[in-house]
Amino acid sequence: MILIFFGLVQLNFYSEKFPDNSIGLSKGVIVYDEYNPEKRETIIALHGSPGSKSDFETLAPKLEDYRVYALDMYGFGESEKNIDDYGIESQADVLAEFMEKKKIEEAVIIGYSWGGGVAISFAHKYPEKVRSLILLASMGIQEGEPTGSHTLEKLRSSLAYPFVVFYPGSFAGSIGWRKGFMRSFIDTDQRLIRGQLSEIKSPSLILHGNQDNVIPSWVAEEHSSLLENSELVFYSGGHGKILLGNTEEIAEKINSYLKLKSIN
Repeated sequence: MILIFFGLVQLNFYSEKFPDNSIGLSKGVIVYDEYNPEKRETIIALHGSPGSKSDFETLAPKLEDYRVYALDMYGFGESEKNIDDYGIESQADVLAEFMEKKKIEEAVIIGYSWGGGVAISFAHKYPEKVRSLILLASMGIQEGEPTGSHTLEKLRSSLAYPFVVFYPGSFAGSIGWRKGFMRSFIDTDQRLIRGQLSEIKSPSLILHGNQDNVIPSWVAEEHSSLLENSELVFYSGGHGKILLGNTEEIAEKINSYLKLKSIN
């Protein structure tokens, strides 16, 4: 109990400074990395949970024909840690506000893992802002979660929450980051995603590892069947391949897809 008390004290008094590569939005500051700033066309990359903009530090420079913004979403990395809703629907609105502040009319949206859920929600709510949708090892339909049940997944995360967030040293990262990680799933309703996918018309590339043991390959196949204008491509490797620095194959597949779409 004493350790949990100190965890609560950390949460209430913890604060951090924001770097220069940040932008103030209505709910707080978003921090981002920018690659290839001389390019006109834009990619916005959304990380996994747990994760941060650094998820893309080896992949983004290889997307050479595009200016790439890799964002720390609320609750992660260096961005604001204290908001009322960390779920994918709310984070999709954050992305829309970021684009408005940056005067970006449309972009290619890449969503990795949990960020794929944000990308799906964004493409559904703001189709006019999506040039192409790229789901990279993406979460999605509720059935793809470990229990397949919304109720059981919420119970599982809720029971783990106090131990992960408030117990010092229980998980890597600051207490605010641990809160964002847990709340990103607790505040998300994946039951909505199946219907959203079936209504998205944006050109979509689904990239998934053929050895992914976090989100199995059949989930990507189901996403492809639901997305009307989609292409499914498997790459060699598992769920965290982009985090290991071996991104050449993934970059080649993304670049090839985007070049083909620009020609067409």
